[in-house]
Amino acid sequence: MKKIAKFKTKLTFETAKKFAYLSGDKNKIHFDINFSKKTKFKKPIAHGAHLIALMSRLAGMEIPGKNSIVNSYEISFKKPIFLPCEIIVSGELINQNQVNVKFHDDASNMLYAEGFYTFSLSNNKKIKSKEIKKIVKKTLPSKTFITGASGEMGKLLFKNIKNSIKLKSSNKYYFHSLKKYEKKFSIKNIIYCGWPNPDNQNFLSSNNTKKLTDYYVRKPIEDIIEIAKILKNVGIKNSKLILIGSSYSSPGRHNFKYPYYSLGKSSLSTVKDILSLELGKYEMSCVLLEFDVIDGGMNSTLSNTLKDQASDRYPHGKIPTMKHVIKQIQWILKNESFLLNGSKIKLSGGALP
Repeated sequence: MKKIAKFKTKLTFETAKKFAYLSGDKNKIHFDINFSKKTKFKKPIAHGAHLIALMSRLAGMEIPGKNSIVNSYEISFKKPIFLPCEIIVSGELINQNQVNVKFHDDASNMLYAEGFYTFSLSNNKKIKSKEIKKIVKKTLPSKTFITGASGEMGKLLFKNIKNSIKLKSSNKYYFHSLKKYEKKFSIKNIIYCGWPNPDNQNFLSSNNTKKLTDYYVRKPIEDIIEIAKILKNVGIKNSKLILIGSSYSSPGRHNFKYPYYSLGKSSLSTVKDILSLELGKYEMSCVLLEFDVIDGGMNSTLSNTLKDQASDRYPHGKIPTMKHVIKQIQWILKNESFLLNGSKIKLSGGALP
């Protein structure tokens, strides 16, 4: 059985008229140019149900093909499809009875819609293909993956979390390393704590803006997005992507003395919001865990005077250690509530700005 399949098809006024005749939906918005000009779309648009019919074609002719019985369809419309156009319908088998489907414009690659269908086989035979067994997430051993494992936090996480794997950075990207494990393991969790150390170059005084924004902003965010894509494909139920943030990126902490670091790190909150919505569809979560000053890691060189100053900001009068950090991360990993998804957990211990 195929794992991936796609086909190209043209949607025209004529196909819209034929679908209108077959479905009974003869709304002129789908094939009458003059009528559509009076609507907000200004042009004829394809029937949404036509896309479901194309999903049926994918199921009956491609995945799984013959003996296919579709049990359910689900589709989300992103953009209207203006006629005429040519679209690509692509499907990917993600487990024994579900195929994820996307509809893209052939010319611009714009995503028009996405969804999935579930199926069974009319001959009552179980799927025995070795290829299918490889992609069934539950049959693969699950692991927790850790970025930034060369730092103190990463080392302690690797030591204290069972079945964990360190991800190596390649040209400041970790997702390349994760891809190597994609077919060997399913993902239980990903802890992203690999981040560039704070810079000290102001926006207006630096002569290498492109290099700095690339290093502190584009690469880390791109890396997280690519890692999230892999998590979607091989993550198990209740898998978590935990992003490690820092209140040190807040302007009140240092009056933007570390602007590029602040710009990149502070964007984690928005990245978390977006990924929590997208991963939530697959029963997975994204959580942002934000700490204040920690005794260890990049703060290991703090003088006793600076430590005393930091301690005064805490109601308890003491700075948390890396062991405290590890315990909080372990608590998140054990928490299987879907309500945790999208959370920004600020573990500052009540520290003042």
